[in-house]
Amino acid sequence: MMVMTKKLAKAERERLESLREWMAFIEHLRGAETMNVRANEDLRAKAKAAGVRLWQIAPRMGMSEATLTRHLRFPMPEDERTAFLRAVEELAN
Repeated sequence: MMVMTKKLAKAERERLESLREWMAFIEHLRGAETMNVRANEDLRAKAKAAGVRLWQIAPRMGMSEATLTRHLRFPMPEDERTAFLRAVEELAN
């Protein structure tokens, strides 16, 4: 009977550890989601204020709209930011 209890205890500890790992992973994703929403918000706001759509900017940067949208999820390198702002300026005029 004692062996069975130890086996159950070990299985329960493993299950709880697995749950903790999943919960940590979910919290990580929630944090990443929050960060992604705010990344490049200034660029999106400038394009919107100028009345320029992302599908118009993307070809000027040499990419598709889907690729540009993915790039905007994370902080962009300075050269891409410059290209984005240049495209907005050109399209706004």
